[in-house]
Amino acid sequence: MNKKIEKLESEIRNLNSEEASDKNKIELKIENYKLEIDELAKTVPEIWKSKNEEFKIIQKAKKIQELKDIEKMLTKPMIT
Repeated sequence: MNKKIEKLESEIRNLNSEEASDKNKIELKIENYKLEIDELAKTVPEIWKSKNEEFKIIQKAKKIQELKDIEKMLTKPMIT
């Protein structure tokens, strides 16, 4: 849904100033998507939210470690 919101926001930026009614329609769609996201977020159990945060932390740590490994490989002197 966030992608849909981003797409609609870009459509608004591309509209001419004369297309106010189109802009209003798009803004209403964006607001509806945001409300839907809020409603869905309320239905997610707290335990899932905490597990999701833990998962994000683990994924970030893995990504950092991978980047460090790549950096080590790139900075290692080449033996010829």
